[in-house]
Amino acid sequence: MGCLLKILHIIVLLCCFTACVPQINEEHKASHIALDGQWFYAVGEHESRRIPADVAVMQVPSNWWSEGLDASGVVWFYRYVNVAADVKAYLLHFGGVDYQADVFWDGTYLGQHKGYFAPFEMMVGDALLVGEKHLIAVRVDSPKEDSVHWHQQKRLIKGVLSHHDTRPGGAWSISGQQRNTGGIWGSVWLEAMVGVRVQRVRMETETLSVSSATLNLDLKLSEFTEPIQLDVEITSPNGSIVYRRTWSDYDASSLHEHFHIDNPMMWSSWDVGSANLYRLRVRLKEGNRESQYEKRFGVRTIARDEKGRWILNGEAVFLRGTNHIPSLYLASLSRAKLRHDFQLMKEANINAVRVHAHITAPEFYELADEMGIMIWQDFPLQWGYQDHPAVHASVLTQVTEMVDLLGQHPSIIFWNGHNEAPWSAPWMKKMYGQYDPYQNKQLDEDIALKLRELDTSRPSQGNSVSSEHLWFGWYSDTFYKFSEPQTVTTVSELGAQAVPDKTTLSMFLKPNELWPMTKKNAALWKYHNFQQYELTHNAKVVMGSSVDDLIQNSQAYQAHLLQYAIEQLRLQAWKPVTGVFQFMFSEHWPSMSWGVMDYMRQPKKGYAALKQAYQPLLPIANCIPKQGQLECHFSVVNDSNHYYAGATLEVSNGDHAFSFPVQVSEKGVSHFPVFYTANGKGMTLILRNNKGIVIAKNAYTHVYFRALVEK
Repeated sequence: MGCLLKILHIIVLLCCFTACVPQINEEHKASHIALDGQWFYAVGEHESRRIPADVAVMQVPSNWWSEGLDASGVVWFYRYVNVAADVKAYLLHFGGVDYQADVFWDGTYLGQHKGYFAPFEMMVGDALLVGEKHLIAVRVDSPKEDSVHWHQQKRLIKGVLSHHDTRPGGAWSISGQQRNTGGIWGSVWLEAMVGVRVQRVRMETETLSVSSATLNLDLKLSEFTEPIQLDVEITSPNGSIVYRRTWSDYDASSLHEHFHIDNPMMWSSWDVGSANLYRLRVRLKEGNRESQYEKRFGVRTIARDEKGRWILNGEAVFLRGTNHIPSLYLASLSRAKLRHDFQLMKEANINAVRVHAHITAPEFYELADEMGIMIWQDFPLQWGYQDHPAVHASVLTQVTEMVDLLGQHPSIIFWNGHNEAPWSAPWMKKMYGQYDPYQNKQLDEDIALKLRELDTSRPSQGNSVSSEHLWFGWYSDTFYKFSEPQTVTTVSELGAQAVPDKTTLSMFLKPNELWPMTKKNAALWKYHNFQQYELTHNAKVVMGSSVDDLIQNSQAYQAHLLQYAIEQLRLQAWKPVTGVFQFMFSEHWPSMSWGVMDYMRQPKKGYAALKQAYQPLLPIANCIPKQGQLECHFSVVNDSNHYYAGATLEVSNGDHAFSFPVQVSEKGVSHFPVFYTANGKGMTLILRNNKGIVIAKNAYTHVYFRALVEK
């Protein structure tokens, strides 16, 4: 029986070996060899020259947790490849490896790359290409943080992928580093080196008006020995060529070209314009060898003025945003999934997304460009890191990689270096006995300087401070504090948790784990990010006598908080509030947390509240309790530059209705000297234009008003 099992094992390995050898298309094998597919893998330390006897197979690209491997640390990957005899050198490309990759070719060390998000390449020279079949070995190391206080003295630059309160186990338990994100998550391929090629490109809009734009093109080329022919061509969104130039004997290692185009088609967010994209084509000819590079870009400018307003193409734009973590496992993010998320955001009137404390899959940014979603991009630093020279150096290296990788995307309007660094987060004093009020301050100053050095076309900052994160109604105070005058211009976090519907809960909890909330069940829910103390003690939400009560009550609270908080902040539009980012859009794993969409992308009640409160044109009833009643006055927030003359605002509470004429100013808040005592039965507001057409609605439930009276 033992011999039979060994024979079967050998057969399996032979089958796997066959699957791991790519079927090369003979027509293209000399220029491009795709290496996606099944690779051998082995956990722990092994050698690079041969495949270990005891191996399994894994799909590449993938994150190993998603493929059923629960491991942290070192995993070796192996793949045989056939190469063409007439190719003198290849570039071995990796779309992304989490976290550190050491790469070998037939046992010869090619090099190392550290950091999870950036693509990289390594050269395989002619001395290594003798013979047809070769072994690629990649040592991937995605370890856990090993410090005693790992959550405050981190070394790995992974942001939410290694530490966050929405990860499995949460931020503060020993389970918080489970379900490791390691793996070769991006595509792998060999590309024949056919001469000079484009290594980096940046296209920046220097000046912009309706009639003309001044653009700066910055190209970095690979090494070459003889002068080359260089062709640059730019095509407009409608397909017409707007710029073309040829250099017949170009001999520099870079190109810096300054040129103008007439009547530019600007890139704008979906709510104020069109997401127009130009196409850059670069052709390089070295002797009889040619290569070509293509990239899309947008003609647009972005800045922040002295009041903190976001100025897109010369016009102030109010950011109606959300924080988003699409998935911790980047290989799982398809264009279809991401497109669905963006479509849901647009339906909720969201025009901006904060990619929260990480860098996500490339398709995310491509779709944001196409669909006109503005991006606040965080670098993957979350809370505390070691103030060690090696850590700081790694951060600055990867900041450069981030800007090089993403800087071409017009959707990205802002760089942020760190989220809630210890020096800016006084709440950490309660969490850590050895809290250092200066921790990471120098690091963040260095990040801010590096971002300004690398990119002058966008605003940036070194750290998103805790004072910009208004957690009233969840971690402190009540959400009625949002009615007070604010001091920050852009609120980059606010929100509350809500439990998903039972259908989604039942996908990852057994019936006896749904209810009652025993000590054992409470621990399981906490692992899935549920914050029972904050819900019941701070928010004062009654859990009820069943899981259905808990779902209903928590979702109603989340919706109530979002409606009130966002309306109050929008009433302060431009004075001083210039943007709001709700936290967060969806849950990225089976959990119960701050998403208005659950893991299955089923909406909670908060989604409808967000959609209503984020209308670009929004009538608001601002009601204040007085002697057991509500005195309401009315306003209209208008994010557009359209002036509405001769409009009418209709107010109805079920028993009584009235209307009055209004003039709605552009880009701001219009207040009307009309006061009304509400009866607490709810209220509907309807705004009509001068032709009687409904252009905006808002509604308040009787529960909303009752809570105001009782606050």
